[in-house]
Amino acid sequence: MKTVKSVPSCLFLVLFAIVSLPWSAVLADCPGNLADRADVAVNPPGADYDVYFTDDSLTSVDYFPRTRAEWVRDALVNSHNIYIGAPHNFRAPHFNDSPNDTCIFDSANTASAPHGRITVDSPNLRSSSEPFLRSAVAHELFHHVQYSYINYNDWPSWGGWTVEGTARLMEDKITLDNDITPNNTWYVGEVNGYLADPNRTLMSLSYPTALFWNYLTEQLGTPFAEPARGVDMIERFWRATDGHDPDSIHYLRQAIHHFDADLSLEDIFRDFAITNYTHNLDVSALSEPDRYRYFDETAAGGGTAYDAVARTTVGSFNTALASDVARWGARYFEVNIPAEKQCEAIGFRGKAKDDRTLSWAVIGVKAANKVTDIYKGSGNSFYRALVNSAADPYEKMALVVIGRNDSADFDYAFGWGDITGEIRLPSMDNKAFVGARDDPERFQVRLLLQGPAVLTPSGTGTISMK
Repeated sequence: MKTVKSVPSCLFLVLFAIVSLPWSAVLADCPGNLADRADVAVNPPGADYDVYFTDDSLTSVDYFPRTRAEWVRDALVNSHNIYIGAPHNFRAPHFNDSPNDTCIFDSANTASAPHGRITVDSPNLRSSSEPFLRSAVAHELFHHVQYSYINYNDWPSWGGWTVEGTARLMEDKITLDNDITPNNTWYVGEVNGYLADPNRTLMSLSYPTALFWNYLTEQLGTPFAEPARGVDMIERFWRATDGHDPDSIHYLRQAIHHFDADLSLEDIFRDFAITNYTHNLDVSALSEPDRYRYFDETAAGGGTAYDAVARTTVGSFNTALASDVARWGARYFEVNIPAEKQCEAIGFRGKAKDDRTLSWAVIGVKAANKVTDIYKGSGNSFYRALVNSAADPYEKMALVVIGRNDSADFDYAFGWGDITGEIRLPSMDNKAFVGARDDPERFQVRLLLQGPAVLTPSGTGTISMK
């Protein structure tokens, strides 16, 4: 038996319950009872992918039907051609052995990608549909694409958030039927898993980061025809890593700047976090609606609906509250605006502790779940108050608090109340002279408007009242 290696793997238990576990050890070569048998699905001439399996005994734990083994073979060849062809344009998958064998047996993993092989677990996948097998194989083959850019032994240092996150995304970016059919892949399950718990450090995750990588493709990449929309963003990232020591954040920043020299990782992560709240709302009233929704959910993108992001409903107004946010994570708070709170100021104020810097966003939502306002900022504190019009009142207000390079505790409050004000200019000391009584000219009035005390910032600074 050859040396056991630590490899990227898609870990999957019975009943297809996804498990978050570290990389698992897998045999580097096919077991002898596969390699020595005649039951080998051989690729068409010119392709270097051989699939080893056994279908001799229905009671064997390694049993795998020949038809499905041939599906695996075809998925390897077809995925290879898609990855290296336009518009994907990745390098050819790298294996450290030839031929590029795939071993189907009781591997204890759903599938995995050691340096010289791909393994497929017969108990978990012997009854899978052709599209599902195709997505599993495409995922593992993409790991070998990654090995053509990075040193295989360095992949743990690049992090599961890049290695597994982009491979999971590629399940959704390679064939149209899998792009528009959620049950054909694990991708949508990972998306919904991330949305159910967004206050986790992005770089500490693996498969669930596929949603973030998808946001990057939709916002920065070229809008190729589905299913390849924006895939050049992923190719650009892995190309940037070529030949370098592991530093995923550095090369991600580099890839982002290739598409937008003025865009920071922090800013696009803030917009990603906002989009996870707005994606299933009506954003058509915004000046840049496409920034705050997922193309995948539109009719043109296949109409795959994602779950709503987890949020905390706040029932206390004009009350100071406290919470915390993980670095490169996000928390969501939502308040319902009573119908009688019209012609009043409604708003939010927050402040991070220990001089930490956070990203913030306040989102105004009116009737029919229409998002009409998004106010964004970054800093130690943030505040924004709006006048709640009687003619077109807000129904909800949401707050998104986004961690940057540090986790942070923070205080926050939603508030409402009467608007008070005073005329600062003109005054008795600074009069306005507007010309003749029967032919007056224009003049400027400067007002100071104030809302409830809980929203009022100390001193002067950013305008907090719209």
